[in-house]
Amino acid sequence: MADAAQQDKDVKDLVAAEAEIAAAEGDVAKIEAEMSEPDFFKRGAQCSSTTEAYNALKTKIEKLYREWEECSERLSAAQSE
Repeated sequence: MADAAQQDKDVKDLVAAEAEIAAAEGDVAKIEAEMSEPDFFKRGAQCSSTTEAYNALKTKIEKLYREWEECSERLSAAQSE
C-alpha cells in the first residue's frame, strides 16, 4: 500500500483542485454571460481583456482537471494495492 502521508496529500490536493475547478467554472459562466450580451463586441479594449481572461480561465481549468485526474489515479492505484 502507498505511503499514508502521500495518500493524505493526494486527498487534500484532490479536494483543493475540485474547489478551484468549481470557482473557475463559475467565473467562466459569468464571463460567458457577459460575452453573450448583444453589445459585447462593441466594447473595444474591455472586450479584449475579457476574452483574454476567459481564455486564461479555460487553460487554468484544463490544468486543474489534469491535476485532479493525476491525484485520482494515484489514489485509485493505492487503494487497489
